[in-house]
Amino acid sequence: MKTTYRLAWLTTTLTSLAASLSTSTIAAQSVDVYGLSVETRTKDVSMTTATGCSTPSPMCSTGLKIMNAYEGGISYSARRDAWWISDGVLLQERGARCTLTCNTRASLALGTSSRVGGLSSSARLLHLYHVESIAGSGAIVTYSLTTTCPTPLQTCTFSLPSRSHRTSALAYDDRRRSFYVASTDGVSTTIQHFQASTCNLLCSWQVPATCGSFTIRGIRAMEYDECRDTLVMSDGAIVLESRLTHTPSGCPQVSSRVCCQIASSTLAYHGLDIQDGKATAVGTSCTSRPCATCPTMALQARGRPVVGNADFALALENAPAQSIAVMILSAGACNRVAFGCGGLFPQLANPTLTIPVLTNGRSGCEGSARVPLPVPAAYSWCGQKLCTQFAIFCPSVGIALTNGLLLEIE
Repeated sequence: MKTTYRLAWLTTTLTSLAASLSTSTIAAQSVDVYGLSVETRTKDVSMTTATGCSTPSPMCSTGLKIMNAYEGGISYSARRDAWWISDGVLLQERGARCTLTCNTRASLALGTSSRVGGLSSSARLLHLYHVESIAGSGAIVTYSLTTTCPTPLQTCTFSLPSRSHRTSALAYDDRRRSFYVASTDGVSTTIQHFQASTCNLLCSWQVPATCGSFTIRGIRAMEYDECRDTLVMSDGAIVLESRLTHTPSGCPQVSSRVCCQIASSTLAYHGLDIQDGKATAVGTSCTSRPCATCPTMALQARGRPVVGNADFALALENAPAQSIAVMILSAGACNRVAFGCGGLFPQLANPTLTIPVLTNGRSGCEGSARVPLPVPAAYSWCGQKLCTQFAIFCPSVGIALTNGLLLEIE
């Protein structure tokens, strides 16, 4: 059983810590993406990961097939630390190692001939969204993710540009509570921008037919990056990024289009999701006598450090049991300073937060602890780096140190 440490003032304290950090921006870069990839010959669906347009690396096969270009979608839920995927009819949740944790039919609002064309989600609200369509009409369905499988909450409907268009991708901007819907007639693509609560159309625009030397066909996958205000899209073979400058009218100005071709001739994206937030281990753990020798002691993240992820947490595993463990969290990147049996990684000269906990377990290296670190839903956190580590004080006055953990918030 894990020790859970909860403080009513923790979110407020973290928000105050953010206020003390320097202003940071997310630089333009090749994004890391999760893809819902379809083998163009067999139509088999797999989950993949890639940086920019590098060759997609397989995560797992799903056992699904997608037959139509406008079907399918993927969305990562930071608070559940899992991926949601759809083949157009089903909704599946895939957890660690792609384990299937939910397999249910999508709640299709427009009837049995409608198909899911895209997925998106909100870490702040713990919601999942799907977009679907029939000839001339589209709908967005909102689900709650508070139960094992999604529970439908509400639906809004809208008109498509023509009866030849089908919705093919969905992106949610949690920062402005709005949706971007891509619909295609197989050749050209229209982006419609809606208010999230009502599907009130704010504006629409055409995706240009070319990007550099590339021809852009019907968009099949799309995701919005709130930290960079960038719409990332793919027609299956080409990935393009468009920078959006938001205006009081609610209709953004679209600029700075960057594109590249996926380094695969056999896979086509039918969904993509940006890999937001990173937690990277720094250094190694160590123990000193008379602490128990715990070679597999580790500090790990639970979930990803994403803006609005109220369920993000730190987990201390395989540590000396029945010991006082002090979590140290500092602003800025990790920087090793020699200390005790190893080194301290948080920069103590920067704003620092410490939280003491008691490891559980009966003896030896059975100790564990969990510290919640809810990431506030404030986009001033975008691009910030934090460094964390545990110092463990054993009953017999020994000291143990975990690895450091660099948290990059997006």
